[in-house]
Amino acid sequence: MKKTLERYYDQRSSSYSDLDEPETIVSCVRAIGIKDHMAVIRPKPDDKILDVGCGTGRFLKPFSVANVVGFDLSFNMLRRAKNIAPLVRGDAEHLPFKDESFDVVHSAGLTGVLRSRKILEEMARVVRSNKYVYVSFPAASSMSGAIARSILRLSRGKYNPSLLDHWYTKKDIRVMFPPSMEIEEMIRLGWELPFQRLFKGLRSKKLSRLFVFMERHLRDKPLLSLFGARFLVKARKKG
Repeated sequence: MKKTLERYYDQRSSSYSDLDEPETIVSCVRAIGIKDHMAVIRPKPDDKILDVGCGTGRFLKPFSVANVVGFDLSFNMLRRAKNIAPLVRGDAEHLPFKDESFDVVHSAGLTGVLRSRKILEEMARVVRSNKYVYVSFPAASSMSGAIARSILRLSRGKYNPSLLDHWYTKKDIRVMFPPSMEIEEMIRLGWELPFQRLFKGLRSKKLSRLFVFMERHLRDKPLLSLFGARFLVKARKKG
């Protein structure tokens, strides 16, 4: 599976910037996601931060207010992030860092393509006592999650063009974390429209502004909260 992911993202790296083209709904989703993460994490200038599965570096830039290191499996994705922060290539199930090396360990997107408790155990190992790990998990209870899981069931797991095939309940998330970590918050974030990547080439100021307005003012309404496709989990390493 990891070799498949590595090949996919090595090939995808040359066109990955299409997700951030201005005035598209997808770029709005990603920008809102970064802002939401930063509001929860609030990195300090003296923090030492590890971003696991950093890809082309979309979180490395806001984390650059501190001492950040990017980590990813794909060499080609890291090449796209080379001017942002120090980078390390490797396997997230075997992080090449000493115990308790970081004040903050963060990961966004990785759990959607690779379901592994070992990754969470490694994040817990390298974060310092009484410091925090922040991990986003695709929410099974979201509209995007319901549709994606239905497609996967109907196709018996064979149809998965985005490689995003792991969706989590709150119970699933709790099982992922090792005993050394205490989950303090599960925050519903990642407001998005189902099949949003189908709209990645649709550039429209009006649609993007409408999406941002809806996200800001309606995201917590009972039905529309189902568009929140991610849980951002804040977990503290026990002292």
